[in-house]
Amino acid sequence: MRVIKKSTAVLCVLALMLTFFATSASAVILEEGNFGYELNTYSKYSILVRYTGSDSNVQIPNLYSNYPVKRITKSAFSGKRSITSISLPSVVSILDDRAFMNCSGLTSVTVPSTVTSWGTGVFINCSSVKTASISAATDKIPAYSFSGCSALENVELNSATITTIGDYAFQDCASLTDLSFLNQVTSIGYSAFDGSGVTELTIPEGVSEIPEYAFSNCLNLTRADIPRNVTYINANAFYNCPNVTLGVYDNSYALQFAVNNNIPYVIIDGYEKGDVNLSGNVDITDATLIQKYCARMITFTEQQLRLADVNNTGVVDVRCATTIQRMIAGLI
Repeated sequence: MRVIKKSTAVLCVLALMLTFFATSASAVILEEGNFGYELNTYSKYSILVRYTGSDSNVQIPNLYSNYPVKRITKSAFSGKRSITSISLPSVVSILDDRAFMNCSGLTSVTVPSTVTSWGTGVFINCSSVKTASISAATDKIPAYSFSGCSALENVELNSATITTIGDYAFQDCASLTDLSFLNQVTSIGYSAFDGSGVTELTIPEGVSEIPEYAFSNCLNLTRADIPRNVTYINANAFYNCPNVTLGVYDNSYALQFAVNNNIPYVIIDGYEKGDVNLSGNVDITDATLIQKYCARMITFTEQQLRLADVNNTGVVDVRCATTIQRMIAGLI
């Protein structure tokens, strides 16, 4: 028993010593040029932990001490205002939180396809960035990624795997007017585009919920089209968007939301005015249906009433049928 206990004690001491040395080794920063590195000798890669230079164009090496530079740690380039362009190594796979925070001179950023993990606020407050090209092999643009990038105009989403926009991801991107890159997105985070410069917006078909403040304070937003499958919109989703009109579908959640919150809306349904029978064409059948409605032979749904009001008078009467007949004849 004593032998067993003594052996166990020795093993415990050795384990503690190994842990101590491993921790100490990982804390040693090795300098080369303007870069500081740590080595992960177990996984055989190097970690860039800081940059001390003042160059405008920075090329991060692929290797340090024959180990690939796979990771850039928290705030490694934070506040380096002299940098206008930076090239990530082709082997980098991890960008930690705030890695390039406050790099206010940076004009464009690229997140390569080798990146499989990136933290929050990686490019937060990079106020001169105009273009962001994202090819990361992840499912999300993380929280605060481009928050405060007030000059950002163009986002290229080249990754087929990204379906989620994180909380505050594009907050205060005042120059970002085009959100067409959202086409493949299925989830939009809290305050994701709060204060952005978007002017017109089509919520992607895959999105079912629009959370609180998602598009709040978008002062230039004039039109936001919302698909039928959206089943929840927070009351503050479009807070302080004074010029917005919602494009909604008949009998949809978005329509009821617009009514309940006193937000201007227009109906989008793909049918032309006068197409009362919803056939995709306006013809004599539509005029006949209006005549039957006026004679109280049939009833119309709300959608049919709206389509039948071709004169935009708010009243469906025989004049609407006459207008359709004149349209068919090419007189108007």
